[in-house]
Amino acid sequence: MRNDGRHAKPSPHRMEPRLFQTLLEQRACSDCVLKPMCKPAIIRPDELERMSDHVLPRRSLSAGERLYEQGQKVRSLFVSQAGVFKTETSAADGRLQVLGFHFPGELMGLEAIAGMRFRADAFALEPAVICEIPLSALGTAASRQPEFQHHLLQAAGSCLADQQEHVELLAMRQADERVALFLIGLLQRAERISGKEEASIHLAMGRTDLASYLCLTIETVSRTFSSLRDAGILGVQGRHLTVLDRQRLIAMSGSEGAKSTRRA
Repeated sequence: MRNDGRHAKPSPHRMEPRLFQTLLEQRACSDCVLKPMCKPAIIRPDELERMSDHVLPRRSLSAGERLYEQGQKVRSLFVSQAGVFKTETSAADGRLQVLGFHFPGELMGLEAIAGMRFRADAFALEPAVICEIPLSALGTAASRQPEFQHHLLQAAGSCLADQQEHVELLAMRQADERVALFLIGLLQRAERISGKEEASIHLAMGRTDLASYLCLTIETVSRTFSSLRDAGILGVQGRHLTVLDRQRLIAMSGSEGAKSTRRA
């Protein structure tokens, strides 16, 4: 009788890529604020797969694609698994204001829960992968897992702290201090993910978005980068930056070591 393969057992070799992908996804989630809900320590690969399919479905976005729209009703929150996002609002006269940048493992949309409508547009700055967390799933997890409630409150506090620091940055700092503090924040984010000291920074955002976020002109941002390069503090190759003198960059920010907790 001919064996058509319909009843054949899958070979171990054929299963390896799938299991390897599961391990990669677990590692990618290691810094996620929702880790207690979406990656229990003892979960089996098949359980993780089911949870990913039905509770936290992953979705890919292209660079420039909108994740959610200002005024849209909130049904879910989002966490980036890969890629950087920006949030921005549009004024009545059409002017755009970048409010923030969101990196892998960071919760997006939490500030919208109060009015149940998103307060800004969110766009992917580069090819990205997101987890969508329905509010119903958040409520269930919070009611069943006290530890998760704690992590959710931490995420809310972090969101408020970021907004406060952005206001302080704009109100109290000169242009060169704003740029320096922003770069230190990017460096610290990279170090939080890698677990080691970093010197390289990739700017997912362009100069226009960066200028909007820092409330500076594009010319001022470009001039500040040039000054940092000429002073030997920063190596600049397009959007790839190398911090050559970290202590001088910190001193330039006027932030006493950037307080080691500030984030861009």
